[in-house]
Amino acid sequence: GLFVAGERAGATTLAEAQASGEAVAAHVAADAALRSVPAPDGTPDLAVVGGGVAGFATALAALGAGLSCVVVQAHEPFAAIAGHAAHRVELPPSPDEALLAGLRARVETTRPPIRIARAERGERAGGLLRVLLVGGGSLPARRVVVAIGRGGCPGRLGIPGEHLDHVFHRLYDPADFAGQRLVVVGGGQTAAEAAIALAGRDAEVTLVHRGALLTRPRFRTLSRLSELLAGAPTTPFRKGEPRDAVPRRAPGPGTVTLRLITRLLEVRPGEAVLDPAEGSPETVPADAVLILVGSDPARAFLERSGVELGA
Repeated sequence: GLFVAGERAGATTLAEAQASGEAVAAHVAADAALRSVPAPDGTPDLAVVGGGVAGFATALAALGAGLSCVVVQAHEPFAAIAGHAAHRVELPPSPDEALLAGLRARVETTRPPIRIARAERGERAGGLLRVLLVGGGSLPARRVVVAIGRGGCPGRLGIPGEHLDHVFHRLYDPADFAGQRLVVVGGGQTAAEAAIALAGRDAEVTLVHRGALLTRPRFRTLSRLSELLAGAPTTPFRKGEPRDAVPRRAPGPGTVTLRLITRLLEVRPGEAVLDPAEGSPETVPADAVLILVGSDPARAFLERSGVELGA
């Protein structure tokens, strides 16, 4: 009674993810055992974990086949795929953008039931399955489809202002932020690469990491990042030359200011509040904030559910 759709089922494009969800829904709808026994009152035929393309494609196809269905989504609908460049109105829509627009329109018209909660794991409960939710509570269902993708939903910090329109949890195109003042949160490879790419577009970047060192990015990435750091020497040291005489990179467009042992405390319009380990919270300008702190992968959900997976 447990199925996977989307990336975990081998889909590599949005079109394949949509086809995967529709195929799973058709398979479930054709299950004679599901049709022959009525569902307990209030129990949906299908619980779909994940609000991306595969998840909503599954839900829409299930509803079209006469099944009852609930989508369990950790954040707002389509959060897993938000950020595709649909705002570039000067260009014709790409096939992916057209697919997303069509799927969104169908969701808005059909309005499948959505429950905003993070799914922890699945378990069997008598003749039903049950999706257990983080923080308590559960959702019983006759069948469950896991469609949260390999990356899962991006990690959230749960801080005030994280819902604002200028807060992002993925970076798709650094050109979208050219010349802006940005705060990037994270200490991994993704955050470091994002800071480098954004500085390459003349953004003024503040990279915030709660740890004392950047240990996860690759050596080459750290080497490139060090060249962009505000305060870094712009010329090599020469023997006998006083260190304070060496010119250093001033903060500004095209640079990265590294803030270690610091947390993002709050996001406000046009600014972010940082909380260093020593000293009082301080406010820095921020035209946009990118929170790149990892994700909860679908693999973890399946393993917590007792599903044996290969390497």
